Amino acid sequence: YIKLGPTDQHFQLQPKLARRSYFQSLSTRFFSRNIATQSFFHGVLWMMLLFHLLFFGMTRDRAYLFFAAYIFTLSVSLFYTFGTHFYTAFAEYPQLSRVILLLSTFGYSYCYPRFLVEFLHKGGWRTDIKYWLNLFARLVLIVGGLATVLLFLPTTVFKLTYGYWMLFPFSVIGLSSLTYISALYWSSGNRMAKYIAANNFFMILGLIVSTVTYFMSTGNWIAMPISRGTAILVLEVFIVLQLLSFSLSLSYRGLEIERERTRLQELDQLKSRFFANISHEFRTPLTLILGPLQQLLAITNQPKERQQLKTAATYAQRLLGMVNQILDLGQLEAGKLELNPVAFDIVELAKAIYYSFQSIAEQQDIQLEFESSKESRKIYLDKGKLEQVLINLIDNAIKYNRPGGQVTLQLQFPKKDQLTIQLRDTGI
Repeated sequence: YIKLGPTDQHFQLQPKLARRSYFQSLSTRFFSRNIATQSFFHGVLWMMLLFHLLFFGMTRDRAYLFFAAYIFTLSVSLFYTFGTHFYTAFAEYPQLSRVILLLSTFGYSYCYPRFLVEFLHKGGWRTDIKYWLNLFARLVLIVGGLATVLLFLPTTVFKLTYGYWMLFPFSVIGLSSLTYISALYWSSGNRMAKYIAANNFFMILGLIVSTVTYFMSTGNWIAMPISRGTAILVLEVFIVLQLLSFSLSLSYRGLEIERERTRLQELDQLKSRFFANISHEFRTPLTLILGPLQQLLAITNQPKERQQLKTAATYAQRLLGMVNQILDLGQLEAGKLELNPVAFDIVELAKAIYYSFQSIAEQQDIQLEFESSKESRKIYLDKGKLEQVLINLIDNAIKYNRPGGQVTLQLQFPKKDQLTIQLRDTGI
């Protein structure tokens, strides 16, 4: 059946279509009325498709990917829904055309909720809505797969089990769910969610207006000459406006993300400068404390007093090391941290650092054990950085251990140029 003339009547033209000249004349009249509009419409859709695919390649944000897939499947579905494919090579493959139409229809029904999840709910906002959107997307896949299988049933069974009546409840559920979720978005305090809700209401309005226009064209309700082409044009205008609006919202979201990233970078730089300034303020008095302590250790002979002075000097030196770590962190973030490798005995260094925690371990009733596969071993490494690593690891192992627990530091040399450092504890 092919539409002819301004009366919007359908005539059975199979006998006439056998005449090639008549078919060519009919095709020419169709293209003169519709090809310009359809070409412009699908051209706009494919330009937006390529634009969002480009942004996905640049940002790896899956919201752009699902929106591009939504535009693609929507374009393919409307290409078949409006009958444009009847005047292309696809008209010779009706079964293939039905499959493509069905897959594209369920395709955009799947891509749109996935786009909403990536666009609004990726950060954990309203997980209840996210759950229902994902559930609806999975339902679309199940129903779409079932409907596609029914297309390949024998003709008699196909007519009994498949038709618009089968998909009508699914369409009603989809539109009702979209309206309800849009209402939730609108009532939320999220600005982007309200923007999405407004776009959804706009899309629903477009479906209503185009549907009313279509039935007015077939029912002769008013005296104005309204054709089905007008109904299609109205729907296409609403679709283009809705997609453009979504594109603007994606761009605005990308701008907000970039602003937030810039703000966090500035805050991080401010924090680094603050800690660097504080570290410099701590470093000077600690140096002044360590100087007198070293002098007292040199002139004191009493064992008890020397032990107390050693303890004070050890903790002052450790505090100075922590201050240096903060300064190193600032240099690391700025990309200016340099390594200063020197030759030293790793076994001697590790044992000295490990047993410097002996008094703290005894206070917490924690047993320290040191194991090494060699008595001595020279290595070439940044000694200061290794000291910081070992101090932090041993300190955490004792701090988060239980009374009566155990901490074991083990050095192994599996090969001539390899070193393995293992720290085991009985804590959390």
